[in-house]
Amino acid sequence: VEVVENGKNFEMLPNDELKYFTKAAQEFNLKVKPSTTSAVQFWKINQVHLPSLSYLAKIYLGTCGTSVPSESASSSAYLGRKERARLSAEYIAYI
Repeated sequence: VEVVENGKNFEMLPNDELKYFTKAAQEFNLKVKPSTTSAVQFWKINQVHLPSLSYLAKIYLGTCGTSVPSESASSSAYLGRKERARLSAEYIAYI
């Protein structure tokens, strides 16, 4: 992976990128309080220095999470239950 820093091009090997990531993450965590947006903020700052890892981060940070195990969500027993599509007033407040 070719990286440009201070106007100079150099090639960063995957192992070097991982070492840089470790150092950058430690420094970032000392300066920034963890929040729901801190991971995105980290990758905006470091995407130039960590191009391969930044590419992977864009893929995985853009993936929606779920609390339903995949087996449960696709099983016929789960699909037949009334609870699967029911929202209580308590949960609607979070939407």
